[in-house]
Amino acid sequence: MPPALPAADSPQRTDRPLIRSLVPARFGRLPFFARYTFRRHARAEVLQGVYQALFDLRAVVARKAFGASDVEVSLIASFPTIAQSFAMTWRTLLRRVDRRRALVAVGLAGKGLYLLVALATHSWLFVALACAAALVDCAYIPLRNLLYQSNYPEKLRGLLFSTGFSIMIAANLAMALTATTCLDHWGTAYRWLYPLAALAGIGAHVVYARTRLRGAARAPRPTAPRGSRMRHLVAAVRHPIHLTRSILRRDSRFRALESGFVLYGITYLMNDVLVVFVAVDELAASYKQVSIALTVIPFATMILCFPLWGRFLDRADAMRVATLAFLAVGVWTIALTLTHSIAMLYATGFLKGVAMAGINVVWNLGPLRLAPRGKASDYMSVHVTLVGVRGLAGPPIILFFRTLFGVHVALAVGAAFALAASLVAMRGPAAPRPASPLNGGS
Repeated sequence: MPPALPAADSPQRTDRPLIRSLVPARFGRLPFFARYTFRRHARAEVLQGVYQALFDLRAVVARKAFGASDVEVSLIASFPTIAQSFAMTWRTLLRRVDRRRALVAVGLAGKGLYLLVALATHSWLFVALACAAALVDCAYIPLRNLLYQSNYPEKLRGLLFSTGFSIMIAANLAMALTATTCLDHWGTAYRWLYPLAALAGIGAHVVYARTRLRGAARAPRPTAPRGSRMRHLVAAVRHPIHLTRSILRRDSRFRALESGFVLYGITYLMNDVLVVFVAVDELAASYKQVSIALTVIPFATMILCFPLWGRFLDRADAMRVATLAFLAVGVWTIALTLTHSIAMLYATGFLKGVAMAGINVVWNLGPLRLAPRGKASDYMSVHVTLVGVRGLAGPPIILFFRTLFGVHVALAVGAAFALAASLVAMRGPAAPRPASPLNGGS
């Protein structure tokens, strides 16, 4: 019988072997709200995985099916990151909207745009739809993560989130293999694959919207400033600037974490675009080969690695986890610079899986770990906004180094950014020690 998971308010045991502790207890032993939430979490992530498979193929489809230019490929690959700079603006605009309504509306107006891919005949229209969907969809993560913070005990959050993410990846793998098989046989299969993915993505939003928040999290949220719509919009644009400056100024640990993510993010953006040029242009890979290298192998590896990274975060300081995750991204990027065959491309997929499992865990849960009580939503919004701001640097840097020096030199530059991110996180301030009762702490 697997060991019981600790109750929501009980201290976590640290004397169990690591591998044994990775085996989740039966869900009947979880706290009620964690069990209730995870059942819906798992359903939503299956649907999200179906959507994500086609989302991850967008740059490859743009290049192979539509003949998109270098600029268009860079834009469609980078814009979802750039769009996240508007996440806090969306959060402010949606303060007067019920969380459930907001989730459904974001799903329809964001992921729902992929329904129109059935009508796309030119690369610019496909790119425009993908970018517009990303602009709306950036409101999704803060709304979703509020549920994790509210309904999952802190000591179990990393493991439950990682398990849910692994479920999403399994669905992603199945859909990716199916979709690329269809695309290799029928070049215009994207006309019905993307609408199918849109419906699945909307379904994920609906499932999350129907999941209730626990206790105090259900209390009414502050309303946005009253007045004209223009005044409301101006306040929504200014609020992210003021909040970001305030939090970064007073929290040195969060500032160090975000500095690392800015540097790592440039590497990720470069890899995400440049690997398309390597796979499609240099290696002439098929849809199936691209999917195996960029989705199947990395995600299968992530399924195995997520529980390890999740439990690592549950037991270690977030800055330490970030340091190792950024370092792993640097190793993956160095391997990409040496890629000159399909077999080598597959090998880099394994390294990507190890690295991105750690990145996804610390990206989603690191800000929650560092946030003071009651400030998790603010910290996550600032985190997502900074991700978007750094994304603006992606396309110019990618096109500059690729045009002047070639793909492999550009990848080497990306590796340097990732290693710098690891150094910044490693040198960040240490976690404050709990106050001792002997010293008058409370």
